[in-house]
Amino acid sequence: MSLTGALSNAISGLTAATRSAQVVSSNMANSMTEGYGRRDVELQRRTREVAE
Repeated sequence: MSLTGALSNAISGLTAATRSAQVVSSNMANSMTEGYGRRDVELQRRTREVAE
């Protein structure tokens, strides 16, 4: 794996963790708000073609 690929993976993971933390905090802050629905984060695997 190249350095660029490793950095791309790290950024992707940090972005997913950040978004998950935002959704959890929003769910907690609004848990007593009438009409608020719990939000979820769905993570998906990203595949990339490798040039030979």
